[in-house]
Amino acid sequence: MKNDLRFEAVYPYSPERVWRALTDPVELGQWLMPNDFEARLGHKFQFKTRSVPGFDGIVNCEVTELEVPRRLAYKWAGGHIDSVVSFTLEPVADGTRLVLEHKGFSGVGAVMVSALLGKGWKGMVEERLPAVLSGQGSTSAAECKFDRTAAVIERYAGGAVMFADLLKSVSPPDRDRAAEGEWSIRQTALHIVDAELVGAVRMRMLAAQPGAMLAAYHGEVWGRELHYSELPLEPAIELFMRLRETTAYMLRRLDPAAWSNRGRHEESGEVTLEAYVVAHCEHAEAHMEEIAKICQRVPLPA
Repeated sequence: MKNDLRFEAVYPYSPERVWRALTDPVELGQWLMPNDFEARLGHKFQFKTRSVPGFDGIVNCEVTELEVPRRLAYKWAGGHIDSVVSFTLEPVADGTRLVLEHKGFSGVGAVMVSALLGKGWKGMVEERLPAVLSGQGSTSAAECKFDRTAAVIERYAGGAVMFADLLKSVSPPDRDRAAEGEWSIRQTALHIVDAELVGAVRMRMLAAQPGAMLAAYHGEVWGRELHYSELPLEPAIELFMRLRETTAYMLRRLDPAAWSNRGRHEESGEVTLEAYVVAHCEHAEAHMEEIAKICQRVPLPA
């Protein structure tokens, strides 16, 4: 699964002026993030921003292409994402056309992150970079308000469409494909849905009853005793989507302080609501990635 990003804009400035905004570390920090960038092929540098669950706020980069003032590209690695960002400048009648591409998102988790990054890049290209080019960008990106709660909720809500699209891409005869000794696509999908049932309850417990004990459950046992191999997927897909929809609606309306509420998971110990929602997303995304891999490597059953 891939979801490369591409943005295009025309600015009423020369390529040299736009190039300076892309490569001067001060101007770059004003519209993107604080950095130690140098316009030198092979230079390794970092962007630093506020951390969020699953991301420590550091992006490790290396300049891989440099053609002044036309082309710049660098590796972009952070938050389990290993990708490449590139900028291409072209002089046009109205000034300079900029094409920004961010490529290399592979896997369900990376695709979810790309959706969040896409919104960020769009704002950079359409608002922050033009402000810097016009001389009005004086506030560093690190000082800009970042709504981490909204980002977490968006990742959670977006997983509904990801899950539905993934399962709908698998024809009914293929849903019982499995690697030897592993769950089939059907069994894995039903595990994701039942985990969503449990997770939806746990999120409500954390939000409404700080200090609550979150009981453990055993997925392998559920799969065996509830006969996952015999259950239909269509109603389960619909249930998953409705659970994510209603739970996301609830999460958006919580008091901000509720995201710091703590409970105790029976097996893993103390957890905040925010950390739990992130871990819950990661669990579902990891199993969706397993389904995608089954589709790629396992032949149809005889």
